[in-house]
Amino acid sequence: MTKISIYYTSIYDCDGLILEPILSEQRHKRNAQLTHEKQIMHSNAAEVCLCAALFDRGVKLPPDYKYNALGLPVLNGNEYFVSLSHSDEYCACAVSDEPVGLDVERSRIVHWKLYDRIRMMDEPTPKDNEEVIELWTQKEAVLKLTGCAITGSMRSFGVFYPEVRMGDEAPFAYVSSQKNDSYWISVAAYHSIEHELIKVTREKALEMLTATKKQ
Repeated sequence: MTKISIYYTSIYDCDGLILEPILSEQRHKRNAQLTHEKQIMHSNAAEVCLCAALFDRGVKLPPDYKYNALGLPVLNGNEYFVSLSHSDEYCACAVSDEPVGLDVERSRIVHWKLYDRIRMMDEPTPKDNEEVIELWTQKEAVLKLTGCAITGSMRSFGVFYPEVRMGDEAPFAYVSSQKNDSYWISVAAYHSIEHELIKVTREKALEMLTATKKQ
């Protein structure tokens, strides 16, 4: 059983806070390349979720990580695995002792041609628009878990919830999904999943900032 904690927040929950003390060197570098204020808010909110996940595990902030060749964050000096995602004003971070993939998508009306782009022939057909969005997040989470490129890859595997399979082969991954507010959240792992959802509040951000300044 893979236990996954999913930390989430809104880009507006920390608006106005001076977050620099808890932001990693990597995040500072990334933010310096961004030109729009909302992009920076997304970037910071995603890092706040990562910081909260590590802070609750006794890891000192700011976090120390680098990006691998696939663009995924790899933490230095500990054995936690993380995956980040954002959609609209919602940002999230999944953390686990085992490899994990996370995707978040705002619920909205989509054209069913989207399903044609991602479906595997034997896969169960979604009943409605909500299930199409849910399936999209599940497949995105699997791709983040495995490190595959997105283009053309979603049709190569099927989600037979909670199992993920290549045709008739044995499951190679598992997914777990939840709708929270108006967003779908899906995580993927190589073993069956137990997940918890944790809100990162403004008060939590202030607690982390205060603890970091006292170091």
